[in-house]
Amino acid sequence: MNTIEDRLRDAFNADADTVGPESLRPLPGRDTQHDRGMRLLRPTREQARGRVMIPLAAAAAVAVIVVGAAVIVPGLLPGRGLHPAPAGRLAAAYPGGRTPAGAPPKYFVASVYGPDGNTTRLEVVSSATGRVTGRIAPPEAHRYFEAVAALGNDRTFVAAAVGVRCDTWFYRFALTAQGKPVGLAPLAVAEVPGRLIDPASLAVSASGKLLAYASAKCAAVKYHRYYGQVGVVNLPGSTTTTWQFRLPAAPGSLSLSASGSLLEMVSNPSNGSHVSSIVFNSAWVLRTDSAPGPLAQHYRKVVGPPTWPTGAVLSPTGKVTFALLPAYHRTSPRWQLTLGAYQTATDRLIRSWHIFPRLGELTGEPSIVADVSGDHLLVFSWTQQPEKLDLATGRAVKVPGMAARYPVDVAW
Repeated sequence: MNTIEDRLRDAFNADADTVGPESLRPLPGRDTQHDRGMRLLRPTREQARGRVMIPLAAAAAVAVIVVGAAVIVPGLLPGRGLHPAPAGRLAAAYPGGRTPAGAPPKYFVASVYGPDGNTTRLEVVSSATGRVTGRIAPPEAHRYFEAVAALGNDRTFVAAAVGVRCDTWFYRFALTAQGKPVGLAPLAVAEVPGRLIDPASLAVSASGKLLAYASAKCAAVKYHRYYGQVGVVNLPGSTTTTWQFRLPAAPGSLSLSASGSLLEMVSNPSNGSHVSSIVFNSAWVLRTDSAPGPLAQHYRKVVGPPTWPTGAVLSPTGKVTFALLPAYHRTSPRWQLTLGAYQTATDRLIRSWHIFPRLGELTGEPSIVADVSGDHLLVFSWTQQPEKLDLATGRAVKVPGMAARYPVDVAW
């Protein structure tokens, strides 16, 4: 514990006058001393490629020091809703009040690290066997695919590529019935300013009409100044609405309701605080018809401290928010992961699933993505194998054959 405390003390005593957004989410291959200090407080997926396995022990230490939690047990900290809502309210997550009963998509698309271990590429993976059925190389030199999202169905996708010039580009492609990628081409709204905050800072509505992203400047900025934006692009009209945020906000785990009326994100608050930590994460929702301006004036917390999500996703109706909640058992000591379903409007816990096994350490920040129906979830970065979860049955199944290919982002 002394080592962790020493590292936390060093990180907190670091120069807080200026900070570059790259210290939150560095470009592939970039790693500064300040980056490494900040990662003690907010681990990134770059740490979890298999060569560097740093557990969230630092986050647990912050939880003990800052939050004062003696033992964090899943299910006992259901956010601001202290009493669970009736389980029947989970049906409100779906149109008509019925959970879809279809099979999960046959393929998902994963952003994975290439042979050099620093840059990323896209792989099409069979969700049943884990076998790679196709690959997409970086679209240009010094521009690498990082994020991916389904575009209205399980055969059409949007991918975001980040460049060394601090820009983000969007591409569209499709899958054949055999899982082969075809038709890669830039979207009409191909480029947005800044670099994508996080591999999970991209989402598309099930209607296929709205695309959401979070990007940031690459120059050093003051904590009290805006350094990034959450944007929603109307794809048919090629128009964009943006909301600006301050540090320590770093919006990730973006998802949209099926209609696109609500946008969900997981992030530290946009309040200019000099302290960043995963334990200050909340799941927030934003109405996409809100007037442009400061994000803090328009978003609303759904799940937040003392429970801190690492990933979340909206249901198709937007009335339910599913959140991944890590918990550190100091007596073991081990981590456990719980999936909680919350009423988006009231923040009340509807149901929780204790389906994920306990581990001695985490390989990264657990993340979650839903298929277009919203009935099936894919949990990744929890272990080296993604897990498929059928919400209708509560059954979780690991995707075989993925242990050697750590996914950075996933869409299906």
